[in-house]
Amino acid sequence: MTGETLDVDISGLGLRFEGLTHALASELRRRWPDYVRAEGAAPGLVIRVEDDDRTMIPSRFMPGALHIEALPDAVRFRRAEGEMIQDVPGVRAVVRLALGDAGRRFWGLVNLSLAAVGWRLITLGGGALHAAGVLIGGRAYLLVGPSGCGKTTWARAAAGVALPVLSDDCVLVDFLNGRFTALGSPFRSSDFPAPGPG
Repeated sequence: MTGETLDVDISGLGLRFEGLTHALASELRRRWPDYVRAEGAAPGLVIRVEDDDRTMIPSRFMPGALHIEALPDAVRFRRAEGEMIQDVPGVRAVVRLALGDAGRRFWGLVNLSLAAVGWRLITLGGGALHAAGVLIGGRAYLLVGPSGCGKTTWARAAAGVALPVLSDDCVLVDFLNGRFTALGSPFRSSDFPAPGPG
């Protein structure tokens, strides 16, 4: 296998990327510094990254559609930037990124990885919510809704009064010790100070 390996801690769910180009690994380290960790611990999800034969159609914006297809022993997620095939237990996935713009390749990897993490969390009793999340007094408060309903505005207002923002776009939830727990993660559409894993 060629490429770089990078381990990420998403609040106890270990995520290992294998086969990253130097550019993708560097961008993950730059954007997710609180979540990148030293290799060693057994990951809960391994994502192998490969190049696809397709070339992205040049575009200023990333199309948001994510297509999901059930296969006999896997699930396939597809976007304009590439596709991911993940086994049913959610432990291993392969992301194939279309060739083209480096920024779109990075965000394609992030979006497909989010789908992989969400699928893995479903197998563990949790999931990924299209929501903004804010921490107040040790509790997570979520605003769930479609694009344009005010999630990012609400997160900005919370950050403006020094409340930690989990995300303005996607909150990961796990079922731990008999209750749902919101997880700190690097998945967000706007830059907010990351609360880090936990």
